[in-house]
Amino acid sequence: MASSEAKSSHAAILWGCATLLVLAVLRYGLTPIAGYDFWWHIKLGEQTWLAQEVLSKDLFSTNGANSTWAYQDWGSALFFFAIHKLAGIPGLVLLKTLIFLLTIIALAYLCKKIYNTPDALTFLLLALAIPAMEFRFTERPQIFSFFIPALILIVIERHRLKDGSIYWVVPLTLILANFHRGVLIVPAILFIYWFSTHPKLNSSSTKMSVDGFLAFLGTTLASFSTPFGFSSIEGTLNLAGTSSFRANLSEWAPLSLDTLLQASPLSLAYLTFTLIAFLFVRPQKHAWQCGLAILGLLTLSRGIRMAPLLPILTIPLI
Repeated sequence: MASSEAKSSHAAILWGCATLLVLAVLRYGLTPIAGYDFWWHIKLGEQTWLAQEVLSKDLFSTNGANSTWAYQDWGSALFFFAIHKLAGIPGLVLLKTLIFLLTIIALAYLCKKIYNTPDALTFLLLALAIPAMEFRFTERPQIFSFFIPALILIVIERHRLKDGSIYWVVPLTLILANFHRGVLIVPAILFIYWFSTHPKLNSSSTKMSVDGFLAFLGTTLASFSTPFGFSSIEGTLNLAGTSSFRANLSEWAPLSLDTLLQASPLSLAYLTFTLIAFLFVRPQKHAWQCGLAILGLLTLSRGIRMAPLLPILTIPLI
């Protein structure tokens, strides 16, 4: 009897905590459209629909009108235009909220089903991750560069447990390649996974994973599988390396002490968790998780706009 009551009490606490997390996501997600250039994406989607082809010329710039332009986010623009046409602004806000919620659910799945993380730690990590991620979950193409990598991590981890095919990462990468230029993070994740199977880094491995290498190769090729080929990736790299551009936009600026001081206390708490886990975990035993954490910290150092990737890439380590 006591055991049954304890289980019921435990279940009630779990459902209560889960409800609070969902309410937190809804609180951040169900907000007015904040992106000043969002309507530009909708207009591009409309023009793509009307032209019945992917646009390759700049239609809107004053100085660069009709110049060649590799708009890699065309899939997102078309998708946003369709949602706006069908459901208006409320539909777009609900879409953003749904993708944010699904991303958090994916992280919860990783914690509970893959890593067997204790309930209290799971809720703590997610409670810290939500405010660290929310400011980039707006009605813009980058939301797909957070949600899809979370799904890809689930595919990889299930493959590590010999519970599924790793090759699902290729179609997911293909979708992301045509929805947002942040797709380059995916081949980096797959390279880390393949490299971590080296016998010197993984005592249970006798040779490097063939499936891991083929998945890395497949996601690399999928990253270029857009109407613009390599030009879209080249544009992304040029954009990330433009120092004047990064200096004048705060969200593109490299991580600094000033940016850290402006972050919320919960975001700083999550970063502290990450650093503690990274410093005290044994690299020889956790090469895959440590590699992901390094990638997460490196992307964060390139700009605060990459902050949502930190929880996605570091939850496996913590």
